[in-house]
Order: sequence, then C-alpha cells, then structure tokens
Amino acid sequence: IELLKEEKQNFRKIKHDYLNFLTVAQGLIEIDQKEKALTLLKDTTNELMNVSNIPLCSNETINTALFIKQNQAKQHGISINVKITESHSLKFSEYDIARVLFNLLDNAIEAVSELEVSRKSIDLNIEINESEIYIFSENFCADKKAKRSSERGNGMKIIKDIVKKYKGSFDFNIIENEE
Repeated sequence: IELLKEEKQNFRKIKHDYLNFLTVAQGLIEIDQKEKALTLLKDTTNELMNVSNIPLCSNETINTALFIKQNQAKQHGISINVKITESHSLKFSEYDIARVLFNLLDNAIEAVSELEVSRKSIDLNIEINESEIYIFSENFCADKKAKRSSERGNGMKIIKDIVKKYKGSFDFNIIENEE
C-alpha cells in the first residue's frame, strides 16, 4: 500500500508538470512561436514515454498499478502492452481493481519470465464503461506442469472472489500452441 501511495504521488507530479508544459505551449502558440511550442510538446511527449509506456487513463489507481507492474516486468525483460478504453468513470472499488491488476499481472509476469525467447510481452486491454470494467490479459507461458504449493494459486482465488463480489464473470484459458 505504501508503494502504491508513493507511485500515485509520482503520477500526480508528472500530471502537474504536464499541465504546466501544455500551458507554456499554449502561450508560445499565442505569441506566434509555433516551432518552439512544437519542440516543447515533442520533448514533453518523449519524456512521458520514457517514464511509462502505458497510456494514461483518468483513474490514478489504475495508472499507478500499471506503472508499478510495468517497472517490475522491465526487470525481467518483459514489455506490457496496455490499451485502455474508457467511456465512463470507474464505479468499482479502486482497492479491488488494484488487487485484480496486481494479481493478474503478477501471474503473467511470472509465466512470461519463464519463457526462453528474446521478445517477452504481455497484452492487457481494459475497457471501462457505464456498468462494468472489462480486463483482458494475454501472454505466452512455458509448457511446464509444476507442482503447486500452498503458496501458489492465491492470486487467481483473489481475482475470482472479487469478480464474484461484483456478480461478474471470470474466464481463464490455456491454449496450447500447435506450431
């Protein structure tokens, strides 16, 4: 929770700076300094892309959770490709959404980190509409039938319990690669 709070504060700083840069760019355009404004906007965009390759949505908890997990994935050489579509604000507990994202991405990062390939990635699509949030994650995993200890499998149970709490649906599939 402390890490989440810290990263949330970092996102607030980035958002604050970004709004300041937009104001400066607007001022430069108003005084007919369009080239300087364009340079400033390009530099700002590049800086933001270096901080995080995830698209920002209006929900800071989602942004923070994804930022934390993206940094963790980078340590394993894994990229997380995120697509967020939102037509309404989130109407569910931010705590529950963070728990779902953390557990989902923990499992995906663990599975992908065991792969012996050069390009490792996780695709994550999130759609937030008026009545629901849809989260779809897809990644490759090693063909490994490991023995489960009592410490494993809790993440999936947590996700299932949260989904059940909101009377939603949960689906998990492993599709064997037939190449």
